[in-house]
Amino acid sequence: MDTVRISPLAFRFPPRTAPGLAGLLLGALLLLTAVSAAAGTSPGLARKGAATAPPAQSPCRGCHDDLGKRLPPGHENLTGRSLTLCVSCHRAEGVAAPLMERIHAAHESSIGQDCAQCHTEVGGTQVLITGPPVPARATNAVCLACHQMASLAKKRAGLSVPPAHLDGSAHARLACTQCHAAARSLPHAPKLEQVRCDGCHQKPNTDMPKSVHAMLGDTGASAGCVACHGAHQVQPVATDGNPLCTTCHRGEAMRVAASIHATARGDGKRNLPTCTTCHTAHAVKSSRDPASPTSRAHIHETCATCHADPKVIAQERIARPRVIALFEQSIHGRAIREKGKLDAATCTDCHGGHEIRRAADPGSGWKVQWSGVQPRPASSAQEYRTCGED
Repeated sequence: MDTVRISPLAFRFPPRTAPGLAGLLLGALLLLTAVSAAAGTSPGLARKGAATAPPAQSPCRGCHDDLGKRLPPGHENLTGRSLTLCVSCHRAEGVAAPLMERIHAAHESSIGQDCAQCHTEVGGTQVLITGPPVPARATNAVCLACHQMASLAKKRAGLSVPPAHLDGSAHARLACTQCHAAARSLPHAPKLEQVRCDGCHQKPNTDMPKSVHAMLGDTGASAGCVACHGAHQVQPVATDGNPLCTTCHRGEAMRVAASIHATARGDGKRNLPTCTTCHTAHAVKSSRDPASPTSRAHIHETCATCHADPKVIAQERIARPRVIALFEQSIHGRAIREKGKLDAATCTDCHGGHEIRRAADPGSGWKVQWSGVQPRPASSAQEYRTCGED
């Protein structure tokens, strides 16, 4: 027979409980009866003196054959499961503790002190008859029996987990308890320890404290991870791409969407950069940081990761494969590389940082028409727009 124990000291009992030894006993028994039925159960259905329900059946069903109809919306998957699952939410410190007093008061008027209908004695202690046993280890199906309830979202962020979120997640093949280790035994603690992503993702965890994103979200162990990736709907990196950054960086995302790096995707090209290509994924630094790959000292090197890579040049059929070498030999490149003059022009001064367009594009910041290998400004007005008054 499966049972569950919880300390009676955590509960307040109905004021009409009888005094003396009988009253104390009833107080101990009332501790767990609350989890044996749902809110609003009619007290008139109890059969006083009925035998204890067998382990294969919840004691609630001994009186309430229509239990599934009586439970609040979202509880349908719990009608045939162990009452141990109910305890996780409905004990004193749980997210739905107020149900305890309501259920005990409702049943007291119908079954009085006939506690044996829901409780049994184990080792000298009255405990709740839980009905069907719970698995030795909590499975995803068991977890979702409770946590798919949409109403849990009102109790605490992250408690409600739509199954579709997990099915489409990069963690779809993981067990819930691989992240929530404290929930392996049931009933689990009312509030679990915060998940630490560094158990698997050690490198990102090392990089994040150095990032401008280090303090995103809360200050918890993995708060920065959740702020970008979410808690349960974590997408594979290849799927995330730029949309992951769009939530906060909408202006930049709109400019990238109009750039050659985005529009060329329709041509089936696969070596096109995303946000992380230039900014990195987790060690993101401000462009004002001298160590940043997008700083003026290093931006040409960042562009070189694609524009000087023979494989990318060949696969993407880049028409001018030596642009990085030409820049480094130019007066601008030498001023930056040899003299440290960071006010000299670099790649983004002519081409822009996010909305990079073809030279022949009317919206290009550097409007030139190519003739052979020598560029010529489309007009003096365009030259002024790119290079400035001087």
